Amino acid sequence: DWSSDVCSSDLTASFKLDQEVAGLSLGSNGAWQFDAANGAYQYLAKDEVLTVKAPYTVTDNLGATAKGELTLVVTGVNDAPSTVSVQADVKEDAALLKGQLTSTDVDVKDTTASFKLDQEVAGLSLGSNGAWQFDAANGAYQYLAKDEVLTVKAPYTVTDNLGATAKIG
Repeated sequence: DWSSDVCSSDLTASFKLDQEVAGLSLGSNGAWQFDAANGAYQYLAKDEVLTVKAPYTVTDNLGATAKGELTLVVTGVNDAPSTVSVQADVKEDAALLKGQLTSTDVDVKDTTASFKLDQEVAGLSLGSNGAWQFDAANGAYQYLAKDEVLTVKAPYTVTDNLGATAKIG
């Protein structure tokens, strides 16, 4: 037992990390807690392994010390990509409106994403690369009166190269 002391009168020990380790807390009684969801580990790709070493010192009530090391193995999971909603204003019968959706992924090795509309929207096309275009001259919008406003929502899904998804709308 790494916290035992051969002198029976020296019955208390205090533990302390030698350096801060993201997501790890160590109580003075030796109890520890580790949060692998800490942002410091979110970059790990699916099944990527990171060994985290946490050196600590244990001190008995007379001041004698010993060094130890807690070793943790963190295995990455496939985190979903993230994206944001886009808003664009256009007048009926206006020129084609174009744009580009983007996404990010905390898993740095997940470099590709594909986009797909969750339902068909009149006059809107969305490429798998996120490029979109909207045709406000589409017949579905010709009923609009002068200065009438219609909000068109286009829910979509972005999927990373390992299949994790995020939905917008």
